[in-house]
Amino acid sequence: MREFKINKDLSIKCEWKKTRSAFKHEAVLLRNGEQVDQVKICYLNRTWERYEFQSVLQKMIGSNELTEKEKKQGSKMIENNGEAQDPVLKSLKMFSALADVMQPDEKKRNESKARMLETATGGAVRMPCNWSELPEKEKTRRLKGAIETL
Repeated sequence: MREFKINKDLSIKCEWKKTRSAFKHEAVLLRNGEQVDQVKICYLNRTWERYEFQSVLQKMIGSNELTEKEKKQGSKMIENNGEAQDPVLKSLKMFSALADVMQPDEKKRNESKARMLETATGGAVRMPCNWSELPEKEKTRRLKGAIETL
């Protein structure tokens, strides 16, 4: 059994069960610990899922018991391999907030955030060629936008 948290009030408990001819995944939607809905998917062979329970989670997210906001939160959780938020990006956001508090001036904050952004994304995000020529206010604006987008 595995529990997937969508938000503080909402979670989905998933379970694998053997059937006569193969197996099934069952999911129970819990709101404040109380069962609200239940779905299942039966399989005859292996699944194509990136991680266990992905299909049954997607089916549950389509439930009429969820608001549009909860469906968006659930979809985001499914995209993040069952995590409410990607742990690396969560750490990046936390580090960014920490840099705002700990670093003495804007230049040092921007240097720290840019370095962390490049590292956290495995080099997928790189600063533009003219980065060093930009004013600090512009660097701050761009870094804030990049981190919020992630």
